[in-house]
Amino acid sequence: IDEHTLDGILKQDVIEESDDIKYKYSETEAASQTSTQETETQNTNGKKKSKILIVEDDIDMREYIKNELEQDYHVSLANDGTQGIEQAIKINPDLIISDIMMPQMDGIEFCKKIKTDERTSHIAIILLTARSSQEHKIEGLETGADDYLTKPFFINELRLRIDNIIESRRRLRERFGKLMQIEPSELQITSLDQKFIERAIKIVEENINNPTFGIEKFSRLLGVSRVGLYNKLKVLTNYTVQEFIFVVKLKRAAQLLLSSGMSVTQVCYEVGFKDPSHFSKLFKKQFGVSPKSYKDENSNQSK
Repeated sequence: IDEHTLDGILKQDVIEESDDIKYKYSETEAASQTSTQETETQNTNGKKKSKILIVEDDIDMREYIKNELEQDYHVSLANDGTQGIEQAIKINPDLIISDIMMPQMDGIEFCKKIKTDERTSHIAIILLTARSSQEHKIEGLETGADDYLTKPFFINELRLRIDNIIESRRRLRERFGKLMQIEPSELQITSLDQKFIERAIKIVEENINNPTFGIEKFSRLLGVSRVGLYNKLKVLTNYTVQEFIFVVKLKRAAQLLLSSGMSVTQVCYEVGFKDPSHFSKLFKKQFGVSPKSYKDENSNQSK
């Protein structure tokens, strides 16, 4: 889906009926689903500030890192692993910086819990430690940490590693965006986050002809809150929940137009739209042509 098409969907106010409750979606209203939504501010490079969570029991070190980073990032603090997990679920940071040596729950256990919880597995982690042996470094990385930094460290090196990880996550979102162009049911993916996307697509497909299927039921079937679903999909695909549903539905509609012999109206109802006119508008935004033209053009090419 190209930027022009996505922009068209983003700006399209849509009224969907889900579980007898009407929700109105627009770009602004979808973003308001998350309790962690913040006023957009820019860092010194003119980019939107990313959210960083620092998990560190040493007060002096915690404050030092915070003071060095808060000009360019939204910084939140936790003084141990237990509090860190609570904060990670609550604020959905882009990246976590965690010490390894902490009371109650050390950084290794903390990292394992973050990376094996579907609500937080997408969050990048940099581990900090005073232990410099290769064995300890490997142990940290084996838990799923994205990077590992030995104390003492230069703050500019930490900044560089943060920026590199955040950029790599941006590229990951682009990759998922491209994967969404593959026909539904054809994704072959392995990681925890990728499996989440696969499961989300499967649920939409299983309910694809249900006109009352919406965010409330979608989140319930996935076993996550509406806020958690919004955060997860936005981080992994850069789509809101409703955009994600539309992409899957419209791709299935395109398949049916070419292979089923159904009329445009029949396909509209088959993929869960109640209004053929609204369906045609969204289809044209997605593919650049009306459903009828799409069917006619591709049928002629196959002859």
